[in-house]
Amino acid sequence: MKARRFLSLIVALMTTLAAILFIRACTPPNVEVTELEKYDAFARSFLDWYYAAHSTRATDLGIHDYDDVLPDWSKSAVEERARALRGWLGRLEGIRRDQLS
Repeated sequence: MKARRFLSLIVALMTTLAAILFIRACTPPNVEVTELEKYDAFARSFLDWYYAAHSTRATDLGIHDYDDVLPDWSKSAVEERARALRGWLGRLEGIRRDQLS
């Protein structure tokens, strides 16, 4: 079961990376990505991660990609989620809120 959860997280991360690369590839050269676009990409990536990390909550919200995954509440898993959340917070802090509409 842990292997399946790990694979689900890897798939979510790879999907996020692919989405980010796709967005960057679709951006015309010499055009800055707006803070709103950065926030949108961040939010989508975060939610993908959140649903994978909180499978029962995802199911409660009607997202059935993780119905067969139970959350791992071991100390190491909780610590990893805490590290990941600090990383997400760092990314969010990198977005200039005064530039959002």
